[in-house]
Amino acid sequence: MLERKSGKIINISSGVGVFGGVNSSIYSAAKAGVIAFTKSLAKEVIASGVYVNNIAPGIGDTNFHRSSNMPEGFMEFAVRTVPLRRATTPQDIGNAVVFLASDASSDIVGQTFSVDGGTLML
Repeated sequence: MLERKSGKIINISSGVGVFGGVNSSIYSAAKAGVIAFTKSLAKEVIASGVYVNNIAPGIGDTNFHRSSNMPEGFMEFAVRTVPLRRATTPQDIGNAVVFLASDASSDIVGQTFSVDGGTLML
């Protein structure tokens, strides 16, 4: 990308990287690191035409939660806290990736997009 002087890097973090989470301190810290990494790398490479952005998904209805040790009813409770009252889907994340990878995002760099049904509303 640096040699071509163009490219798009899209990182994936999490909403808990912004606001933290109960019983997820290590995960939250790691995702906060991805957010800071995105901003720092964006500053380092934008002059070379490489764009770096990040997507912070909200609570997702994926195997990640189903295969973890989340308590019974966790997903139902969590979704009730989301303004849209639904879980974020892989398609929601994919749509954001497509946008950030496209020329339509030519003035966006170093940003974190919350794709979370309105949970963060930053």
